Amino acid sequence: MSELITGQRRKPAPCMMPSRARLAFIRIPGAPESPVVELNVGGELYTTTLGTLRKLPGSKLTEMFSSSAKACLDAEGRFFIDRCGTYFGPILEYMRSGQLPTQHIPEVYREAQFYKIKPLIKLLEDMPQIFGEQVARKQFLLQVPGYSENLELMVRLARAEAVAARCSRVLVCLVQNEKDDANCADALRSLEADKRN
Repeated sequence: MSELITGQRRKPAPCMMPSRARLAFIRIPGAPESPVVELNVGGELYTTTLGTLRKLPGSKLTEMFSSSAKACLDAEGRFFIDRCGTYFGPILEYMRSGQLPTQHIPEVYREAQFYKIKPLIKLLEDMPQIFGEQVARKQFLLQVPGYSENLELMVRLARAEAVAARCSRVLVCLVQNEKDDANCADALRSLEADKRN
């Protein structure tokens, strides 16, 4: 099957909403017609099949290329997706072959989240680059007892004070040792002095 990926950079034209999208057809003797779709993703050009784009139910791409969706086309008649196209190639490759990316994992992860490609999101979350970041964040939060509750309380208090004063400065201190405690206390005293003036 002729599924190509190209990476030519061209300046995207303004978005237009024509009545029907341009689909090309490849005819292979004895095989059913397979619509080929040309994509302009933020200026990066890609070519794939409609079947590939509709492969994962529930994804944004399936939704975008369903028969009831309105198509946004560029000046050349290609489907236009207003998103950075740099990391769309690995997304498309995963949808074609199930191949996981080996580079730019955090960036591809963000794109997979945007396009709601749940199987890819799950697989990327198990990769060291994503898993490590999530574990580090959880470990930090475990070292700060009541972090979520305290953060929520501080935000509520800051909003209430901002509404009452119409002008406010909020200081949030994370104290890990006595030196931090002293620095935070000095900053609070300074804030109180400014408040009185």
